[in-house]
Amino acid sequence: MPNLVHLADESQYRAELNGEIVGRINYRMNGRKVVITHTETADHVRRTGIARALTRFALDDVRLRGLSAVPQCAYTQRFLRDHPEYTDVI
Repeated sequence: MPNLVHLADESQYRAELNGEIVGRINYRMNGRKVVITHTETADHVRRTGIARALTRFALDDVRLRGLSAVPQCAYTQRFLRDHPEYTDVI
């Protein structure tokens, strides 16, 4: 399983595996809203659950900080549609 980190100064959540960045979520802040603009994973780790784990990590962080998420990224929109337990975050 990758190491998941939040790099607030870079407006990014990352998944790192064996020292390699294998996934990232980019966002921008708009007041108390985290506008999720892009999610990507490295080709060789697609379909391994890394994007899902990273998205959960990011949304859990948004929730913990008392913020709300605005999903502009297609992946995050699909994830939220399939995971109603995150309705309170949007």
